[in-house]
This record gives sequence, C-alpha cells and structure tokens, in this order.
Amino acid sequence: MAVYVDDILIFSAELRAIKDAKALISGRFQIWDLGEVRSYLGVRVTRDAEGSVMLDQEAYLNEVLKRFGMEGSKPVNTPLCPSQRLDRPKVPVEKESKPYQALIGSLMYLSVFTRPDITYAVSVLSQFNNEFGEEHWTAAKRVLRYLKGTADRKLKFSKGDDLKVFADADWGNCVVDRKSYSGYVATICNGAVAWRSKKQSNVALSSTEAEIVSLSEACKESTFLIQLQQELLGGRRPPVTVFCDNQAAIANIQEGHHSKKLRHVDMRQHYIKDLISDQLAQVSFVSTSEMLADIMTKALSGPQHAIFAKKIGMV
Repeated sequence: MAVYVDDILIFSAELRAIKDAKALISGRFQIWDLGEVRSYLGVRVTRDAEGSVMLDQEAYLNEVLKRFGMEGSKPVNTPLCPSQRLDRPKVPVEKESKPYQALIGSLMYLSVFTRPDITYAVSVLSQFNNEFGEEHWTAAKRVLRYLKGTADRKLKFSKGDDLKVFADADWGNCVVDRKSYSGYVATICNGAVAWRSKKQSNVALSSTEAEIVSLSEACKESTFLIQLQQELLGGRRPPVTVFCDNQAAIANIQEGHHSKKLRHVDMRQHYIKDLISDQLAQVSFVSTSEMLADIMTKALSGPQHAIFAKKIGMV
C-alpha cells in the first residue's frame, strides 16, 4: 500500500488480496472506495489497450499557463534556448514586479512528478530565484511556451525492461562559477522513475572528475531503488547497470587508477567500486547518442530534445 495522509493506493497481483485489505481497513475506519485509480495527488493515471500505464498533470499544467497569462502563447520545441547561457543579471528586476519565484515553484512541481523533460531548465532557472533579470524572466516563460505545446505529453510505462540508470555530466557548464552539472535518469518498464539535475558543489578540474561525481550520485540512487525493489518484490535483485559515456571515468573505477589529479573524488571512486564488489551495481559504457541523462545536463536542440524525451518515456 502507498499511503499519503488519507489517500491510499493498494497494489497486488491477486484481486482477492486487494479485497481483503479493503475489508480490513474498513473494519477500523470509515473509507471511500474510489475503485481503480484515475488520479492520485493531482496526477492523472490512464491505461491503454496494451496494458501500459501513463501519468500526466495536464489539468494542473493548464492552470499554471492561465495563472501566468501564457495560455495563448506561441509554443516552442525546447524548454531552454540551446545557444543561451544565463549569467548573473546586469540589471536585477524588483522581485515584486515579476512573480518569478512563484513560476519556478510551479514548474518545479511539474518537473518532480511527471515532466522530467523540463528538469534541467528548472534547475538552471532556480539558481536565480533571489536575483533575476529580464532575460531570466523571459527564459522562465519560454518553459511555459514549451509546456503549452506539449501539454498532452504523458510519462508512459510499458511491459518489459528492468531497472537501468544513466549518469552524465556537463563539465564547466555554468558560466557564473564554472561548476559542472550532474544528471541521472533511472528507468523501469521503459519509463523514468527517478531523475535529477543538479549543479555540482565543487569545481571539477577535468571532465573525468565531473563524470565520476555524477556516477557516484547515480549509484546512490540505484542503491536505494534496488533496496526498494527487494522490499516490494522479495529476493535478491541482479546488479543495476549504471551507464556512463566517459571511458576515462569507467577505467578509473574499474581498473583502480589513482591519479593525483583525481584525488578530490577518490572516496567517490571507492564507493562505486564497493558497490561493484558487492554486486549491487555494474558500470557500463554507452555512446553519447544513447545517453538518456543528456537531457538532464544541458539544453539540447529541438530534434535532440524530442528524441531523449521519448527515450525516457515521454509520449
């Protein structure tokens, strides 16, 4: 059972078990049986003829567009302009004049639940919550224009495919402080179940260092997910495959290279090696064209963004 305050979802392969659980709860509490789930915490749940499950927040998204006066805006095909690099504002805007923070909060709610395709954009824009300019406000509204054109997009889960994790980094991405961006996407049943886009806390001195930091964060998430799977499904799960597109980072972890240039991330390397030794994870190379976490670390072109959004389950 998944419980949030007074909303409960009951899962079982046996219909009888669901009925027994309902009877047990109703014997102690007054309940309302709403039948098969159609919405949960503002997320709509739909199914198709093949048995795929789809999640979306179209109703909430349309409310956000209306709230910020963007329901009639012209759609764009990417959340951020690929050629734009946002810096500190030269002329800060008075916070009271633009509801920037409220807009970022609304976008964050979408990105956390069902819209991983805007997560990188929200992460970048949220850095300027306390000091933003007209260019940041325009960029934030661009995300709304992107959502306007993709309002009916859903996060889809279909039968097949075990847990996979993709980790990526964009070295020195931020022009403000030259810190790198880490990103990961975990997929089950061809859809994203966990994702993150975050600026690294330290300045990486090489792309290999940035990738190892990203890999360690992805491995921490994969450890949690495999423990969750074991708790729900029982038995020991096979090692999670964590994909990386940096050969040097993989070599440093698998072959035990200890370069002085990478001593800043030595503990992260050992953490990943321990997971591999304990058969909880394995690190494998994947080409950049197949690196699903690419959408979490940089602003992509329209065609690229559409391809990666589809690969993480957005339809």
